[in-house]
Amino acid sequence: MLNLIIFISPVLLLIITGILVRARGNSETAGRRYFLFLTWTTIGSLALTLLNWIFPRSIFGYGMALFPVIPGLVVLTLLHWREWNALSRWTKIPILSAGSILLVTIFAQLANVILNGDIYQRESLFFGMALLTVAVFMFIVWRWGKRSPLLLVLINVLYLTIFLAFDLGSLPMFTETAPGQMHLHALGMLAYLTIPGLTIPVMAMLTAGALNTSSTTDEIKKSTWSPILVRLTLFIILLGLLLYVFRWLWLWDGTEDGIRILFIMMVSVIAAISGTLIIILTVSGWSRWAGAIFAMVVIGSIYFAIFTGFGFGEESTNYSVTEERALRIQESIEDYRTKNGNYPMELDDLVPGEMWRVPLPMIMPGQGWCYQGGSNYYRLGAVYREHWSSPYLEVRVYASAGNVPQGNWECDEKLAEVMSQNSFYSPPPTPDPLPASEVSVPRVVVEPILQARSFSVGDWSPDGKFLVFGSTEYFMTDGIEHVTIDLRFLDVDSGEICQPSQSKWTVGQSNGLRDHSAWLSDGRFLYVTETGAMTLFRPCADEVEDLTDRYPVKFTHVMSSDEEGGHILLKNEEAYWLMDGINLEVRKIEGVPTESYRPWYDWSPGGGRLALSLMSGAEIEDEAFLYIVDWASAQVEDVIPLEGASDANLPIVEWLTRDELLLHGNTLTVLDFRPEPPAVTDVLHDIFLLDIAYPFDVSSMDSVRLQSGDGYYIGVQVNHPRNTDAYVYSSETGQVEVFQHDVSTLLFFDDGQWMRLLKWEDEPTYRDEYELVWMDRSNEKTRLKVEGHVPRAHPQLFPRYLPNSSQLVFHSSQGISLVSIPDGKTTAFWELSSHAEYFDVFPSPFGEGLIVASDGDGLYYIPHSSK
Repeated sequence: MLNLIIFISPVLLLIITGILVRARGNSETAGRRYFLFLTWTTIGSLALTLLNWIFPRSIFGYGMALFPVIPGLVVLTLLHWREWNALSRWTKIPILSAGSILLVTIFAQLANVILNGDIYQRESLFFGMALLTVAVFMFIVWRWGKRSPLLLVLINVLYLTIFLAFDLGSLPMFTETAPGQMHLHALGMLAYLTIPGLTIPVMAMLTAGALNTSSTTDEIKKSTWSPILVRLTLFIILLGLLLYVFRWLWLWDGTEDGIRILFIMMVSVIAAISGTLIIILTVSGWSRWAGAIFAMVVIGSIYFAIFTGFGFGEESTNYSVTEERALRIQESIEDYRTKNGNYPMELDDLVPGEMWRVPLPMIMPGQGWCYQGGSNYYRLGAVYREHWSSPYLEVRVYASAGNVPQGNWECDEKLAEVMSQNSFYSPPPTPDPLPASEVSVPRVVVEPILQARSFSVGDWSPDGKFLVFGSTEYFMTDGIEHVTIDLRFLDVDSGEICQPSQSKWTVGQSNGLRDHSAWLSDGRFLYVTETGAMTLFRPCADEVEDLTDRYPVKFTHVMSSDEEGGHILLKNEEAYWLMDGINLEVRKIEGVPTESYRPWYDWSPGGGRLALSLMSGAEIEDEAFLYIVDWASAQVEDVIPLEGASDANLPIVEWLTRDELLLHGNTLTVLDFRPEPPAVTDVLHDIFLLDIAYPFDVSSMDSVRLQSGDGYYIGVQVNHPRNTDAYVYSSETGQVEVFQHDVSTLLFFDDGQWMRLLKWEDEPTYRDEYELVWMDRSNEKTRLKVEGHVPRAHPQLFPRYLPNSSQLVFHSSQGISLVSIPDGKTTAFWELSSHAEYFDVFPSPFGEGLIVASDGDGLYYIPHSSK
């Protein structure tokens, strides 16, 4: 009760004093006298508030007591500003001096807060913004609102509607950039402050008009009962809409620490009290005291609504609203499929046909939905946490249908981003180390030969003796990501790492070696930077040749090269170019656009043709084309539109023979360029006679090109509720073999090549069994049981084949095993000293050794004792 009296006392004192000052004394000087009272009271209140800002712990209570009346005092002073001209010079000088000192002190303190970043004073900064916002809107409303009250009400209603419709409640007010460091979001704060800052002054203006007011300062004409009822009705409508907006702010607060609604409630109190002050001091007669009811109604309604949970209690929360929104989106997705025959590729496809706007999930501010869609499947999810303070984050799927492809998707990327960028939310606790697996051979611990946090690993040299890689270091400069690349070569025979004399480049937004390097047929290595530097290296030798000034243009990318390194595809900003890997001559390709989104390239056997799968943008309506380029003439032979392509299924190109090209995107298609136009064969429907969708009903696909370049094999592992068989097609015989295995199938060919057809398990069994099939004697089969990899961090094993030694390589978080075939014996098992859960293994082409790259750890070299 005492706090309430202290809080209300300044308001009552100002009201009574203002009325007395205006009513008593000479009526001819009443206006000037009242203006001076308002001016000095405003300056004094601002000065005391400023002292509260500078010394918040000393006079906090006094400053807080004056907050609610400051906007009202400022507005009343401005409304009576016409009296300024009636003041004498000696009366104006003290006012101007005090005002100047006040402004200088405010700007000095503002600079101090910005530079020092004190949290407590940043809260004072927020209240300063609140006072300014309320004062500005109050003045605009009182100065011009009474002339067009309906227009002002419409603007107010429109803003509140837009705020609700576009989920502006998700905008942040504060962000903790580091423990104890807060960042204010000006746009978000302004959006929130405008809600009570505009709405409550408009309601006060309507109340003043309904009280049949008439004053010497703001003449409001006598009103009939009809306008009074209209104004009161508009007041009730705005109050109801304001409470409805507050209800959504209350729900959005469930995604954070609840500070949003607290601050807005305090601003509402300030606006309501200032509105009451203006009503009482501008309304004449006894009706002015009815204005006190305004503050009671507004503040009482807001407090009652907030502290009663807006009548919903625990039944309506941000989590239940998210569920309801997900259900609406799910229904719209199904409606879309009914109309179009397929699921939308993106959520935006639902707008405006099924929804005028896709509402946001109310789990974490700034986080939208994750969506993955295809012709006959989709899944809808979001990053989820049980409570706003919980550090344990996960991906939650709210709706799905069809056979959704497994693997990482948008939600996994968002989850990683939230966990890495927001210091407030720590990742889940590190799980306990997995127990060591059982293995029949000794576990050999290997140490890294090079320690580095990140790598960009390239290809093996044509003779299989050298692996090129670069250690990378990413950093930001002027808001732009840069990377320093340190080029190295690893000699597989000795395990030694050699570094060229010119090895380091710092460039902007580079992806390392990918799309920037190629091996030449003579064993030299070509590297091109995005800045136009072009260099040839002889691995582990001092031979370095700078090619930058050899050509009339600057090349920025090496997009592709054939297996022998004789044919290379270069690119600059204007065009693609063909480079002869022997004489280093270049030729320009005309008619192929260079601006493409996630392109694919491949050379035919012998390098006679080049296929380019290009797309102009990431949207499904963007044009996509297949270009076939002839090496001999550097001319485009064919341009084929790629229907239905998108960033998710721009077809990958893979030459099967010199004349046949495999496209795997939203279909699995073989193009035969011998006839004109090219013949098109749907592999699943026309060859395997399967009525399934690609890639959704296929867990794996592989192809093998015969070394002669005249034939090929294509295999698919079907993943359908009614069919889980493996199918293999031979172009030489035209026959299809079907393998009905309950495990993954590995097929081996007599020329040293192989094919992996891996099954997908919805619930991992960790059987680690494979059916081994030799295609020259397909009736002979061997069941392989791999040991030593259970338990592990990732459920799937991905074997690699060493044909020269008839061995398979398996790796997991347990380590790396070497298994001989066909007997299935484990011949070696290596364990990384870092016990890394995820890493890549690069077997040398001829079996001399294994290279292991583990980001955040280092590079490992494991020599083979037998070949």
